[in-house]
Amino acid sequence: QKTAYAPGETINVEIMGTGAVKVVNVYYVKTNPDLTSTNPLFWRWDNETGSYDSVSKSWKGTITLPQQDGEYIITANITDTNGQICSGNPAYTCPGCIKGTEAKTDASGNVIEVGKYSCQGCHKVVVVDSNYGRTTGYDLKKYWNMSPGYSWNYEGENNYSGAIEKFNTRFSIEEKVNACGHTALPWRFTKNNIYGYWMPNTPQANVLGDVNLRFLLTYFQGGELWSQNSIGALYSKAYHFPSSSTNPISEIGSIYPGYNVNFRTLDTQSYAYNYFAPYLYAPNLFVPANYDFERTDMIYGSANQDMCVTVYNPNHNHYWHIAYIPDSVDTPAYKGPALRVWQVEAGLSRSADGKWSTKPEEGFNWITREDWYWAENIGIVQVDEYGGWCKDNLSACLSKDKPYSPPSKPPVQFKLTSYYIGQPLQISVSPAQVEKNGTYTLHFNNNYTGYLEAKSCVAESSCTPGQPFKWGNCDGTY
Repeated sequence: QKTAYAPGETINVEIMGTGAVKVVNVYYVKTNPDLTSTNPLFWRWDNETGSYDSVSKSWKGTITLPQQDGEYIITANITDTNGQICSGNPAYTCPGCIKGTEAKTDASGNVIEVGKYSCQGCHKVVVVDSNYGRTTGYDLKKYWNMSPGYSWNYEGENNYSGAIEKFNTRFSIEEKVNACGHTALPWRFTKNNIYGYWMPNTPQANVLGDVNLRFLLTYFQGGELWSQNSIGALYSKAYHFPSSSTNPISEIGSIYPGYNVNFRTLDTQSYAYNYFAPYLYAPNLFVPANYDFERTDMIYGSANQDMCVTVYNPNHNHYWHIAYIPDSVDTPAYKGPALRVWQVEAGLSRSADGKWSTKPEEGFNWITREDWYWAENIGIVQVDEYGGWCKDNLSACLSKDKPYSPPSKPPVQFKLTSYYIGQPLQISVSPAQVEKNGTYTLHFNNNYTGYLEAKSCVAESSCTPGQPFKWGNCDGTY
């Protein structure tokens, strides 16, 4: 099996059965529907044609993969001589059902029980990716220019209330951390008032603006099969905006438990190449101009303070669509070409008959759009946020065009004013030694935002510093 296949490529499939097998039917489905829909049996699954050999108890066939990028599950419904069906559908959460689940039917073939008992079924996941293996185009590592200690400062305006509210926002990259066994790069979002980004004050959407954010990114991380060529937010954690601080943009605030959401695929699932929205930003290091992809998530997690507890949620509802569009910007700190990352995010709705919409046009509970402008070897230089505006302007929101042209502005817009991207950092301490209850001064030559470790020792005379201590995030985490 290859890591990824081209759209429309054909693959040969063979399924071997053992024991009292009577017949094998093979299906495949894109992994974004509700895989636990059961009336009729797997009604969203496409039945594949092939031949079953009752002597060898094997099914052989050729499947032409779809034209649309994504991950697809190939599975079998194995019927035994007693008419009992074992489905290889891996979506059920009953004990052992990752390998298969019993599907009991009545005389008319309607499912009367499924997802309660496990059985020995089988499934295979294949990836269709039109961009896989590309080595030319936009090198996203030069645009997603991130390393511990980097930071970017912005000035912006929020006019959701009808009055223009000015704000400052700062993006910062912290040291890599181990998040539930995965290596992640923390990306911190802070602001100086409630009108700033992230989650800016939006009265019509009842958004108070009292939240800061930390994204834990999979940043082209080796050793992670699903992310070594990609970038995305594996987890997100929210924090109370520090309204009482004298310099709130410098603090992320205390943890905000209600926003602790994790987005990781289930450990027992075999989705090894990509993971699902939110928030996959790029499935490959290189992308062509105007490249776009969309996802509907399988796992949406929960508002649980323990982000390592992954909750499988078959009733998905999260839609994610992203595109990379050549553009240009004019900001106080940078003027020139840019790569505009157009993003639409929505909570899909469910109809009265239980079917989920597959796109916002078919129904949504909430929707937002953001355009991020990236400059090569710098990072984000401008952000246009449309948020609550999208609900009443759906067509314009879903268009990849910019709804506003200067001097008009989006509801929220902020532009780069200064940045630090890794110039040599020099630190000095004066004096080098202090007496009991003495003080010392720590000097920096740059606005460094990463971790700082300090070694100290106490003795009658000069001594060698021992193990370092580390300042954390002021919330018990590092």
